[in-house]
Amino acid sequence: MQGGRTISFWQLLALIGAGALTAIFALYSWLEPGLRGAGWRIPAEVSHSALATPASLNFQGLVNHDGAPVGREELTGKWRLLFLGYTYCPDICPTALNDMASLMNSLSKSHPDLARDTGLIFLSVDPDRDTPARLKEYASYFHPEIRGMVGPMDRLQAIGRSLGAFFASSKKSPEDKEYAVVHPANIYLVDPQGRACARFSNQLTIADVEKEYLKIRAWAGKQDEAKGKAK
Repeated sequence: MQGGRTISFWQLLALIGAGALTAIFALYSWLEPGLRGAGWRIPAEVSHSALATPASLNFQGLVNHDGAPVGREELTGKWRLLFLGYTYCPDICPTALNDMASLMNSLSKSHPDLARDTGLIFLSVDPDRDTPARLKEYASYFHPEIRGMVGPMDRLQAIGRSLGAFFASSKKSPEDKEYAVVHPANIYLVDPQGRACARFSNQLTIADVEKEYLKIRAWAGKQDEAKGKAK
């Protein structure tokens, strides 16, 4: 094109590289500092529910049940139990959220310090029907500490891929409001660096989950103590 400014291949490559670096920096700044390096993983002998490779999670682009953007402080800084489901779920979700509430109530009595350092997240995989207001009403029915979250389907699918979790709806058309969503029945454990580090099977009793969680926390406490002495 005459009169236009031309750029070389290397200039074009530099521009593309600058854009990529900007995107990486935006993600880097959102993540908890501890997630920026290779963190520890829970040995299998500590918990058979531990993931062989912890999965870094990025909740950027989601909103919480108050309608506010999810910040990194809602995923990091403390341990959290995470469940993926939807409010119209007839059985699996109410059972899982009730289990999470029971675990929190039990911890509050037996290990109050751990309870205060434990959060609960209900991530909806049905953004077409689960509004923040509906999530808040639904989650609070089970326990006041449960934080409902939702977001665009592409962001939810990205989180699902990080977890190795599959979910899909039977929705036939945009007008269809009576549909089911297939989703995992496991409860995930997220560490203070925002990484899914364990997956509790729905075949475990809530007492078993509590035992596994306490073993993981005891092991993690020893790691923190050893790290502190090494400084």
